[in-house]
Order: sequence, then structure tokens, then C-alpha cells
Amino acid sequence: MQKIFKISLRLLVVLTLAYGLWLTLATLGPKAIAAEMTTSTNLDALDVNDSVQVDGDLIVGQATSGYDVKFYGTDTSNFFWDASKGRLGIGITSPGAKLDVAGDIQLTGCVRQGSRGDLAEMMLLSSHILNPANAALELPQAGDIVIIDEDGGIRRSFVPFATNTVGIISTNPAQILRDDLENAAPVALTGIVPCKVTSENGTIKPGDLLVSSSRPGHAMRAGKNTPVGTVIGKALGRLNEEVGVVEVVLTMQ
Repeated sequence: MQKIFKISLRLLVVLTLAYGLWLTLATLGPKAIAAEMTTSTNLDALDVNDSVQVDGDLIVGQATSGYDVKFYGTDTSNFFWDASKGRLGIGITSPGAKLDVAGDIQLTGCVRQGSRGDLAEMMLLSSHILNPANAALELPQAGDIVIIDEDGGIRRSFVPFATNTVGIISTNPAQILRDDLENAAPVALTGIVPCKVTSENGTIKPGDLLVSSSRPGHAMRAGKNTPVGTVIGKALGRLNEEVGVVEVVLTMQ
């Protein structure tokens, strides 16, 4: 059995549903609202065929429950909140992250990334890594300097002052481009990133230019008369031991 309630301007209506949800509609404007409520055992339907203004909090479900919220427009786009997983989807009804957007994003303000500090792009691994002949062809790990080899893939650097260096494998990137590539690794292209270093060409101090070394994946101090195209960045930390890790500002030159 169904009952139709038509409410005029400034008339406060309280609909008490079977599961204890109170809905208060106030200051509705000059138009009347037609609300349809079913009297079946599942009292969970409220259809409003006009605008609704809520001057206050809108609470869906109870404090201990996890209800999903969906808003659909005439163009079939949607806004979806998955309360059980704490995920928000825009243009997608099954968000795979805290914020999952299917479509373009336009920003007019600042994006703050917290403690993460580099922009990385997924780059295909060298085909030679699949059947490595020596230690230099092991899979690159976070902090390794990588080069572009003859087949266009990346692998760890292994010669001093290499001119085909392309970046450093990112440890904790703020943003990853081409994240859908398989058999690839995130190469930091700009920003600050941890880098494996060696004292092969002397101790490293903050501000030193860094280049590849003979130790696979490691950088060393560039020294004087550095060849063009070999510098990967500037050291922010100090190395007094044989090997270690320092943060590096990427400045390929």
C-alpha cells in the first residue's frame, strides 16, 4: 500500500521509517515536493522529483554501518562512495583506490604530496634482463641508476661516466606515469630521490655532481672536467664510507 504526501512551503515533515531513520525536510522553497513511501516490510525508498536543499548534515546509515552512496546524472556519470572500504569513485562504481577518477581532472590549486618527492614514469625493462649474463643485468631495484641499452629498455648502469643514463629507480614516487605497463620499473625523472652511491671517485658531500660508476647501479662523485651528458644529479647528503645511499636532486645534464 502506498501513500503520497504533498508538502507545501515551510511545512516541516518528519517521515519515520521502520529501521529508525528520521528524515527532516526544511526550507524547501516555493515548490511542493512529492514523496513516495512504500508501506511494505522494506521501508527504504524515498523518491523526490525535484531539488532538495539540506541546511545541515546529511547522514546515511548508522555510525557503525557502512552504506554506499551513489549519485547518478542524466549523462549516466556517477559519484560513488564505498563506505566499507573508504573509497570514493567519480565516473566509476568500483573504486580501486581512496580516490578513483575515470576521466579528466582539472586543478586550479596546489597539490600537496606529503613526504613523497619525485615524479616517476614506468619504463620497460631491457630484454637482456630476462637472461642475465652477469651481475650488471640483475633487475634494477629502488635507488639504482639505470641506463637505456641498445634495445631501448632500461637496466642498471655498470660503467663510469655513462652518457646513456636515464634516471634513478624511484623508492616512493609522488606520481607515476604509464602505470599500466608490464615488465617495467618506475624511473624517477624529476625531484628528490634516494640513490645508491659509492666512494669510488672520492668521498661525497652535499652539492657534489654525481655520475655513474663501475659498481652496478651506483653513482659516484663526478670530480673535475665532467663529460657532457653524464651528470644525473646533485647530492644532498654525505658519504664517507665505501657504499651507501644519499638523497639526490635529479638534474640530468
